[in-house]
Amino acid sequence: MKIKYAVLFVGFMVISLVSCNKDDDNGTSGNPNPPAATGVHAYNFTVTGGQLNGETFSGSIANELLVAASFSYENSQNITVSYGEDETQGTTFALSINLLNNIIQPMDIQSEGSHSLITLHLPDENGNNSYLSTSGTISMSNLVVGTGFGVSYASFDAVFDGTFKNFSTEESVGISGTFSIKQPVE
Repeated sequence: MKIKYAVLFVGFMVISLVSCNKDDDNGTSGNPNPPAATGVHAYNFTVTGGQLNGETFSGSIANELLVAASFSYENSQNITVSYGEDETQGTTFALSINLLNNIIQPMDIQSEGSHSLITLHLPDENGNNSYLSTSGTISMSNLVVGTGFGVSYASFDAVFDGTFKNFSTEESVGISGTFSIKQPVE
């Protein structure tokens, strides 16, 4: 359980550091409540290597457990899914997709500057399968951004393929998959 919260904390901290918006009005205008959902959030991940080799994790996410927001600053944009949890399976994830001049930045934590990031908690009987992306790519389609509650909400589909490091064991594995984020937008 500690690992799960550590993954979320790291994810939220990174997202907070890269997601500043100088035009943010701190929620003083716009809709005081996020709009109602328009679709179902879904995910599908497959692990290659390590103790979860060949395992696939898939499911849907309740709207109240997930917020997808978009932040812009000068020539960059950040699409952030701040939290998602499948209560029946315990799968948790956070992602930050960074675009620079409308180009999605790779998941490369070794590079300086802007990069995209995914953290995943994939449960099993050992409970120690929390991963951070270290390299790889993300592509995105069907991006729709709308405003409400002082931020911009995002709805999109994403495909990713990358190398992830296990927080507990330091083991590197391949993980590929999809996100379908159907955050309501106005």
